Amino acid sequence: MFFQSQSPKKIQFFVQKIGRIGKLSELCTLVGMRPPPSSPYRTAKKTMNHIITPDTRLSDIIVEAPSTLAILSRFGVRLGVGDATIAIASRQLNVNPTLMATILNTSLHDDYDPSAQLPHIAEADVVRYLELTRAYHEHYHLPNIERHFQLLLGKSSSSNLQPMLQFFHQVQQQMLERQDYSNVDDLDDKIADLMSMIAIHLQGDYDANLAHAVLHAIGSLRSSLAQSRRIAVRILQPLRQLSESPSPPKP
Repeated sequence: MFFQSQSPKKIQFFVQKIGRIGKLSELCTLVGMRPPPSSPYRTAKKTMNHIITPDTRLSDIIVEAPSTLAILSRFGVRLGVGDATIAIASRQLNVNPTLMATILNTSLHDDYDPSAQLPHIAEADVVRYLELTRAYHEHYHLPNIERHFQLLLGKSSSSNLQPMLQFFHQVQQQMLERQDYSNVDDLDDKIADLMSMIAIHLQGDYDANLAHAVLHAIGSLRSSLAQSRRIAVRILQPLRQLSESPSPPKP
């Protein structure tokens, strides 16, 4: 039997990872263990309406929104987070838990208002985060799209892939030259145009999996760009306005 051949520590890890209501209770009965605590985030976050706090477990965030891995990595978070919350991980990584939670909420929720958290966030930390985001785009996102495009070209007889790749190179160059994320509407329009080209006009014999990978990678870049714009407009700009406003006169 599987459970008889495993150490208690491995069994606990297995149960925690696959445990769900119903299945979890059956597994725990088999091994004589109590189930791990339920997660309000896991049950409430299905529609992405749950607001993340420093007490939210990182594993719940990652499971419900895997795209947050790229965000969390800029704070030094890596997979294998155990039961750590944002607060616990922030102490270990020497980062601001309010900043991490606010960045996540601003990235995930179009209508999230971070103004109440601004007094607890340093402008320099937001600047640093956006610098890391730009580096991520330059050294991972854009090369990843390029790599998938080249693989697709090598396994395709489509005659219009090359012009699409050339158009991507134009977008890539503009992204690399862009320093300010507060206004990226022109880039968003071009990325949307590129996605439309692929979705509507791709012809001939091509590797479907690679074509899907190219489109997914471009869509992921577009989402990241939109998240960066929200962070720049809703967090960084207000912080700069606060720092530049004159101090009230002393009585």
